[in-house]
Amino acid sequence: METIDHLIKFAAIPLEAENALEQFLRDQKITPSAITGPAVDFIRVFGNARFLTRFIFNHPDVFLDYCTSAYTHAEKGPAVFEQEAGLCCQTNGDFVPALKRYKYQELLRITIKELLGLDQRMIYRELAHLARAVIKRVANDLFGNLLTRYDITDAAVGQYMFIAMGKLGGLELNYSSDIDLIGIYDQEINLDTVSTHEFFVKLFTQLGQKLSAVDKDGFLYRTDWDLRPEGKAGTMANSIGSIETYYMAFGAEWERQAFIKASPVWETGDLSRQVMSLLTPFVYRSTFDEKTVKNIWDMKSKIVSELHQKESGGINIKLDEGGIRDIEFFVQGFQLLYGGRIKDLRVQNTLDAILKIRGHGLISQQRADVLTKSYLFLRRLESMLQMEEEQQTHTVKTAREHKLKLARRMGITASGDAACSMLDEELSNVRNTVRTVFREVYDR
Repeated sequence: METIDHLIKFAAIPLEAENALEQFLRDQKITPSAITGPAVDFIRVFGNARFLTRFIFNHPDVFLDYCTSAYTHAEKGPAVFEQEAGLCCQTNGDFVPALKRYKYQELLRITIKELLGLDQRMIYRELAHLARAVIKRVANDLFGNLLTRYDITDAAVGQYMFIAMGKLGGLELNYSSDIDLIGIYDQEINLDTVSTHEFFVKLFTQLGQKLSAVDKDGFLYRTDWDLRPEGKAGTMANSIGSIETYYMAFGAEWERQAFIKASPVWETGDLSRQVMSLLTPFVYRSTFDEKTVKNIWDMKSKIVSELHQKESGGINIKLDEGGIRDIEFFVQGFQLLYGGRIKDLRVQNTLDAILKIRGHGLISQQRADVLTKSYLFLRRLESMLQMEEEQQTHTVKTAREHKLKLARRMGITASGDAACSMLDEELSNVRNTVRTVFREVYDR
């Protein structure tokens, strides 16, 4: 285990790390000699994640919670997240502040795992299961309030569900991802006090507002509903019948691609089975479709063109060539092309999909290894970019100070200039490799 002095010296912002540690030890009346075991890992946050450092000083008891946790290195499963989130809601009145505290306490624990360089797949699963547990608790509360408001029973309004899209759907969430959701209900019913459509529009709207609201305690999750039928112009709530009509008649190529990651996050009854059964023929066509290759290339080229027009002032590791989106497009292209005939390819998680594609002999082992390694590097770098202030950023800036912070969070302990060069070199190699692999398949 590294010494405290080593962790302070190689933090992203060493002076902040030193000052924060001194103040924390002084405030909590802890002697430096008492910082052993998990406590050493805990102080990695200082000088690396400012928003979590502020959280620690506002809630110093999280230090003991972390040091006594059974999940400092082990993976916490979805059932435990749901149980813990449920305990936050066992209070009269507004439980959202307790949920926010729980979210940040868990982000603290998971961030330390990231700084320790533990299994990234585990980290992203935990982030996703945390978000799912919070969504369920807030949705349940709002649902109950609306039933009371309209004096109706849950049986009267029928079934409903949320579909998680994007990284939440793939159980590969990052620190500052939007939560992409689509809300669906069973059928149109006109009740005495409200129609089911009006009821669920209110439910889904209130859920987005509750999750996204920012106050002194932070926020739960930025929520995006724009992947629903007709996007921002469409209604917030769609019945299963309207979902079927829209996607079978008007569904676009990009929507096929988006629904590869669709995963039920919450439902009543068996609505998800019905919905996914309807959507599968739309996403995974039974016939081989060569046009998919061109469509993917065109969508990817459009993203790069729009990004360059904005002049991001650095390297956007998500959208620039050789970035995260290229790997996702590469993988999803194979899923769209072959998923109609090979059901095994119908998985939401990017790394799982790479394994499946390789397992069916569609790409070489060397390509699979390169894509996996590159994806994990880019995703870890993405986490380090967002770690400082929980901001939604993907740009590695050209400034030396910025790069040195990233290098330190990535565990590079060489001298300043050498650390920046090492980061630049690895990022360049990864991007060139991904760009080459992508173009070998899609540049036709």
